[in-house]
Amino acid sequence: MHALDLGADGVLVPRLRSAEDARRCVECCRYSGARGVARYNRAWHWGHSKRTLAEADAEVVCAVQIETVEALAAVNEIAAVDGVDVLFVGPADLAHSLGMSCPPDDPALLSHVVKVAEAARRHGKAAGVLTGGLQQVRAYEQLGFTFLGCNSDGGLLVGAATGLAADLRDLARTRAGESG
Repeated sequence: MHALDLGADGVLVPRLRSAEDARRCVECCRYSGARGVARYNRAWHWGHSKRTLAEADAEVVCAVQIETVEALAAVNEIAAVDGVDVLFVGPADLAHSLGMSCPPDDPALLSHVVKVAEAARRHGKAAGVLTGGLQQVRAYEQLGFTFLGCNSDGGLLVGAATGLAADLRDLARTRAGESG
């Protein structure tokens, strides 16, 4: 609720275990549920927004993470919850919960996450994931995931800095070779 009042367009809720958890998430995201009606905050442009509560509810994205064995077992029931917009797989957490230590695109893990894509498709929801690389995200897209994230701001920054440092070292070696 606080993130939405601060102006976020949606929330990504971790560690769900059941459809009841998903219902509570939706309830906290919607004014038609348990969300307080404070209109003098960023989400309401400090009291200057003319939209209705129903319009505001329709704009909020409620994404729930399927990253536990329990959530995976209940994924169809979670997907059936009205107001859940995205079933988002946390590949590292889900793999850990399943007792696996593998990259996000490991075939053994993909054999489990396909259930998320199928449940999302069945209930008219998006299936989402965030991976570290394009090849990994392609594996999820092939399963039917449509809400795809690749890498992170920190990961991209480290990658660019590492590449630049390597280029500078090459330049220094080249310059040293020219002067020697």
